[in-house]
Amino acid sequence: KVLSVVVYISPNQHINDIVKYLHLVLLPYTPRGAAELGEDYDKMAMILGGDFNFNFSSDKAQTLISFLENKLNLKMNTARNIPSTNYKTTLDGVFSRFLNVRKPGIYVSYFSYHKPIITCIRDIEEI
Repeated sequence: KVLSVVVYISPNQHINDIVKYLHLVLLPYTPRGAAELGEDYDKMAMILGGDFNFNFSSDKAQTLISFLENKLNLKMNTARNIPSTNYKTTLDGVFSRFLNVRKPGIYVSYFSYHKPIITCIRDIEEI
């Protein structure tokens, strides 16, 4: 099983509000939340991706990246310094856990200000 989570965060949100929202929504998939529920949801493979509308290339983004890594064991698959928009910002991201992810690619889009991100999964890692 692979849990796929897609997010759209409205523009101009404070980083602490984004972290709080993701923590609330994904709490069952943290070790503590899963233990409270008596489930193994924290061991489930997961992909989290979407338009975070927060520039991952900024230093402030480390708060969000650290939260996802420390609380949910999610590693960032996309590069923080490669722009995902025509405005040279990195607003889109893909994170995963317990998956063998190939290096994601960013493609040119003629119909959007955002560049599509593709992520290929080889197989699910054993926990």
